[in-house]
Amino acid sequence: MHALESSKFSTNWLTLNSHSLTKSICAAYLSPNSSYYSKSFDDLISKVEHTLSLYPFEKISILGDFNVHHQLWLSSPFTDHLGELAFNFAILYDMT
Repeated sequence: MHALESSKFSTNWLTLNSHSLTKSICAAYLSPNSSYYSKSFDDLISKVEHTLSLYPFEKISILGDFNVHHQLWLSSPFTDHLGELAFNFAILYDMT
């Protein structure tokens, strides 16, 4: 999973294999002070797409602290641009 790590923000990937299931777990953190914030979701999408191209039926869980705000999704009083990026990322991959 080393190939999936990013030097731009903190991610740790773990792959679990059983007899009939492969599951990847990504723990991610991006500082609210990061200047790379908008591109982080592009980078994360690239990593997820790469993983799915190799293992199309793999289950992927993304866990982390993205420091975002979204009214509909995170019970925040407002939505910021980064919250919209996180929300769209979750919708793209049917995540909850």
